[in-house]
Amino acid sequence: MELTTNPVQVGTLTASGPSLADVRARVLAEHARLRALIAEVDRLASAVAAGESYRTEALRERADRLYRMLTEHIDHEDAVVAPIIARIDAWGSVRLEQMQHDHAGQRMLLKQAAHDLGIEGRHLGQVVQSMCWEILHDMKREEHDLLHPDLWSDNPIVVEIGA
Repeated sequence: MELTTNPVQVGTLTASGPSLADVRARVLAEHARLRALIAEVDRLASAVAAGESYRTEALRERADRLYRMLTEHIDHEDAVVAPIIARIDAWGSVRLEQMQHDHAGQRMLLKQAAHDLGIEGRHLGQVVQSMCWEILHDMKREEHDLLHPDLWSDNPIVVEIGA
């Protein structure tokens, strides 16, 4: 007896929509844009944490932009990536559950981070810098666990049960 998952084939999402390769490429491109903004925000946060208070408003503006951009990115992943992950391989439902759990946690962190932009002094820089590191960590893990090229391959997973 042969059990096959309902694999998603790279290059075929829907007749009218983007291919799986295109979806993955877009998410990775968004990660690259987020990383560039994180680097900028992290530099400002480091400066504010070091006592350069004249950079506080620039930090708040850029961090707010980062948090909004990340929220939009999470929304896109929930709408477009989640259905793909759910059926990408035999572990799709487990991967989806982890993604949903991670996104729920990220949304809570982002809500707190937006609130924390009201903090004054060096502590603001420290809090924003910590958030930047958390975002980078989450993206790296997501790229490994959900966006790895082996997962998004054309080869369906076949599991044989019995003889």
